[in-house]
Amino acid sequence: MTVSSQLRTVLSPMIFSKPRFDGVQFDLSTDRYDATLVYSRISSPGGATTADLEVPRTNNTTLLGGRFGMALGDAVQVALHTINSHHSNTLSDKLAGNPFAGDLTVAQNKTVNYIQIVLRDDSPEDGVGGAAFFPAGSDVLITYRDGQKDAGKDIRFEPVIEGGFVKQGFLAADGSEEIRLLYDFNSAAFIDRARQKKEEIEKVEFRLSIGNDYQVWMTSDQQINRDGQPILLMVKQAEGNVKDITNLKTLSFEYGLPTATHIFGGTIEVRDMKGFDLYGEYDLNWNYRKYPNPTKSSHTAYSGTSDLRQAPAWMLNVSRKFAPFFAFGEAYSMDPAYNTRTFVTQGAGGIEYDSERRGMVELVED
Repeated sequence: MTVSSQLRTVLSPMIFSKPRFDGVQFDLSTDRYDATLVYSRISSPGGATTADLEVPRTNNTTLLGGRFGMALGDAVQVALHTINSHHSNTLSDKLAGNPFAGDLTVAQNKTVNYIQIVLRDDSPEDGVGGAAFFPAGSDVLITYRDGQKDAGKDIRFEPVIEGGFVKQGFLAADGSEEIRLLYDFNSAAFIDRARQKKEEIEKVEFRLSIGNDYQVWMTSDQQINRDGQPILLMVKQAEGNVKDITNLKTLSFEYGLPTATHIFGGTIEVRDMKGFDLYGEYDLNWNYRKYPNPTKSSHTAYSGTSDLRQAPAWMLNVSRKFAPFFAFGEAYSMDPAYNTRTFVTQGAGGIEYDSERRGMVELVED
């Protein structure tokens, strides 16, 4: 067992690699098997990175991960690994929260007054073929605690749209232009026509008719920095640089605040097999979110959009030494949504979504 505020530790190069890990590491090794377990309360680990040791912690961000490897003969080793970082709060009925999906902090779990979606050009440098948004084919679906639902078009609850270039049948966000969609739950359109009040909402799902080379970003009045300004987080971006709307689709996604980051995968290593060395790794990444509702004791978690619930990544290295020369080759693929970033709560439950120093931790540091 190793306890340190500057521990150099690696589970794998694609899920967890830290030059100065503040936490605990357990290691076990036999002739055939080896295992590693890492743990840290990364919001307040208690080492050199903790500034408020004497402050009671109602809200916490916990990291737990491990690796189990097995040798298959003298030259081959396979392993499974996982890493999970999630929020929890001591006021929840489930004290530790869901170990995979996490829980909303006290500061996160407040009534949402508005949600804003921002559409951008994924390749703004070319100035054309940016996000093509079709308002007529888009809608919002609101679900309440008792299971009742409202479709935005049915109750005439439409977003306030700003920006974009008007084109035939759609709005375009080319270059630096943005299209902003504001869904205001304090507006008369919602208050007068919705089945229930905003405090009863437990799920908000957007269905956007969109095409071309787009980026989709989202925020709300509960997704803010320490100055109270809303902070945008990316939801989805288009594949390639399509400019002729041939990739037009209805993109479905839900609003929620981040509660957990989870990665699971495996590796294979081959050492000196007929002179060759090989390393292969495959991983799947989930980023969980939950819609806040302070009247509920538990919340439903979701990950990703309708066409991407988990983001894959893989790499393969092959090398050979034949003195005095050596050869090395690498192949890899990484989904744009794959990431090893996790948000970290403060003691009162606030999260600085735009602060890399106080609000985020990278599980893989280059």
